[in-house]
Amino acid sequence: MWDWVNDPAVRASAFCSEPVSWEEHQRWFRGKRADPGCIHYMITDEHGSAVGQVRFDLQADGTAETDVSIAREHRARGVGSEALQLACAALADLGRAQRIVAKIRSGNTASQRVFEKGGFVFQDKQAMGGMEVVIMGREGRGRC
Repeated sequence: MWDWVNDPAVRASAFCSEPVSWEEHQRWFRGKRADPGCIHYMITDEHGSAVGQVRFDLQADGTAETDVSIAREHRARGVGSEALQLACAALADLGRAQRIVAKIRSGNTASQRVFEKGGFVFQDKQAMGGMEVVIMGREGRGRC
């Protein structure tokens, strides 16, 4: 995951474009693993090798904010949208979110397409941290 987050294409479309140090990533990952409001799915290929992740951060209002990361060599093959659909279905089975949202940098059309294919629809554009962000969402109940 640390390699994925530091991929130049990922950094270019992230809210913070600075590389993430190993130490910073370890602290973040330990915190996410300890957080009961974080539901994290690792995506593997048919050989059991990790190819991506889908994470949901549950909010008090019943919303889950999601994040998807796919290894470079598996992008543009439909892996992201398929992983997102499977993760949304698994989250629905848990019954822990009524709505799922994604916040995507306005120029990141590849991510926007992944979320569209995953059943998300455009909801809003907002300024966040000095940049324009597209908000996409879908109902959390039911299958993708």
